[in-house]
Amino acid sequence: MKHLTFVIFAFFFSNLFSQGQQFTSVIPKKHSAAEKFSLLNSTNDTIITFVREDNIRNIKINENNYILKKSKILFNSNEDTVAFYKGKRIFFPSQNIVVSEKKKKNGWDYYLDNDKILEINYTYDKKEKNYHITASTEELNELTAGLLQLGLGRFDKRVSIEYDNDDNDFTTMLITILVLTL
Repeated sequence: MKHLTFVIFAFFFSNLFSQGQQFTSVIPKKHSAAEKFSLLNSTNDTIITFVREDNIRNIKINENNYILKKSKILFNSNEDTVAFYKGKRIFFPSQNIVVSEKKKKNGWDYYLDNDKILEINYTYDKKEKNYHITASTEELNELTAGLLQLGLGRFDKRVSIEYDNDDNDFTTMLITILVLTL
């Protein structure tokens, strides 16, 4: 019985400490509602805020501002390139680091030298019409923060998003006029 108790105790604490840091977010499926969202830590403190303005995402971590352009290139406030996508690899030029991205059914894993450094998963809640995001990493550092910014900053380009009909009122008006004249 002592051994069983020790095994359960050891298993519980090894899992507790091996999980690292967990982050969550909820992103609406509706495009107009997903203009702003935040990534929260386990105590619900905002870690990263994402704001979309046209095709550019403004990202804020603490007091630092970043810009994600074309869903592929991350710039800091000095307009220096922090990271960029090229195929399934993410390059961090100032650090001379290349991270590989592996797509899975409902998320992505990020590897540095065959070691998983970040995992992003999502589920879709049909009732709420929201994507629920979880991200796990051993340590939130400059590298994993950059990966989170890129991965979640382009999330709406990677999953099914509903675009509002009223987003394109002019086209709707032209189609209506055309139908009425025929």
